[in-house]
Amino acid sequence: VAIPGKVAASATLGPPDGDYRAAGLFDSSVTEDACVDYWLLPDRQTGHVDVTLQGLEPVAKVLILNTQNGYSLDRATDLARIDLLARGAIVASREMRLRSYPDWTEFEFGGPARADALRVGIVSFRGKGGGLNEIKILRQ
Repeated sequence: VAIPGKVAASATLGPPDGDYRAAGLFDSSVTEDACVDYWLLPDRQTGHVDVTLQGLEPVAKVLILNTQNGYSLDRATDLARIDLLARGAIVASREMRLRSYPDWTEFEFGGPARADALRVGIVSFRGKGGGLNEIKILRQ
């Protein structure tokens, strides 16, 4: 598993230092009923999360766990796009419908791509808005 460096979101529901921050996307916590360590976008907005890796890494797959917003069950990402980047240029890209929480969605890119960053874009959502629970970046 690749270790992320900086994680930044285009927007977050609520205050920047409150709940639902993108920093929780790599904490290996996948439960939504006991804590709010998942990322949510503001109501009815699309957006993205930018992730910087430690350096150029051979990224083979990216696993995404959708959200349902805990007990509220009122938000989920429908369509997501992942761009793998090397020095700012897109080297691989894939767009897919996300499976419902708690099932993981696996993004493959036709073989490992050397990347130093990735962007996960929320293209469309269900309910009040989109978000994500967890991301795993798998090396070759």
